[in-house]
Amino acid sequence: MKKLGERIKKALEGKGMKQKDLADFLGVAPSSVNLWISHKTLPKIEHLPLIAQFCGFSLDYLLGHETPNTGTLESEENDVPDTPKSLHNTHVKNLDYWKEKYYKLLEENNQLLKNQIDKSKEK
Repeated sequence: MKKLGERIKKALEGKGMKQKDLADFLGVAPSSVNLWISHKTLPKIEHLPLIAQFCGFSLDYLLGHETPNTGTLESEENDVPDTPKSLHNTHVKNLDYWKEKYYKLLEENNQLLKNQIDKSKEK
């Protein structure tokens, strides 16, 4: 995940922005962004799509899977599947993974909203 920090740093530099700008956008401490860029920790999974949006590139690119504009895979050691079929299978697995995460996040948000509504009714 070393690429993640490097890509965040390059995006901030390219936009002329500071780590604090990204931190404010995400609602996290600037020190958190610094830790991601210096490869000491990783952002929470729910922050990844927002970081990609803020930086102006895809989530796949943020995670090191493709180039920012072409959508093609980078040719790095063991990153490129041997056949189009294995490439397709990789994307299907990634899609299934992110769908599961998305639905779980929706479920958690719905439960939080329900709890807030229940609490407000009790008052």
